[in-house]
Amino acid sequence: MRLWYGYLRDNPLIVVSCEYIRAGYRQLKVNEHYIFYRISKHTIHIVRVLHETMQANNHL
Repeated sequence: MRLWYGYLRDNPLIVVSCEYIRAGYRQLKVNEHYIFYRISKHTIHIVRVLHETMQANNHL
C-alpha cells in the first residue's frame, strides 16, 4: 500500500474521477482497496479507504 503515496502525490489528476458518488471525489484502486480523495489547491485530502467488497455509496 505504501507505494501509492508517491504516485498519488505526483499524479493526483491522472486517476479516475468519481463525481457520480460525490462532487470532487477521485478514486485510486490499490490491490483490493479503493482510496477516495479530494484535491484542494495545495493538498490531497484522503476521504476514505474501502475494501473492494464494500459499497462506496454507503460509506462516503
